[in-house]
Amino acid sequence: MSAVLIARRLATERLIGENPVSIVIHREVAVPDLAGGNRLVSSSTPPIHGRIVPTKRQMVMRQDEAGIVRFFAWTLIAPWTADLKVGDTFFAQGQNFRVERVVWRRLAGEIYAVHAVLEEVS
Repeated sequence: MSAVLIARRLATERLIGENPVSIVIHREVAVPDLAGGNRLVSSSTPPIHGRIVPTKRQMVMRQDEAGIVRFFAWTLIAPWTADLKVGDTFFAQGQNFRVERVVWRRLAGEIYAVHAVLEEVS
């Protein structure tokens, strides 16, 4: 492991440590049933320490079948060992969030941080 990779992982840990939040990820997992299909089962991960930061200062607007939806865009910065997947949900800072996209930050093929694009959900 290179010194630069170690330095980036430590920098990510310091960044998270400035304003950490502990979150428990909830996800739906498909489990085979006896009829040859699958059923969804809820599962939770051990707590992850990360940092939630606003992605944009202004509200984002999106049109859907209910009309115009306004929400703030957020990013979760997590350590390189975090197990995050699209569709995961969690509660933090008085809000419910859903993971919309996961970006693994890499250096020479090695992960040094995980960033997740979040959406507020009700």
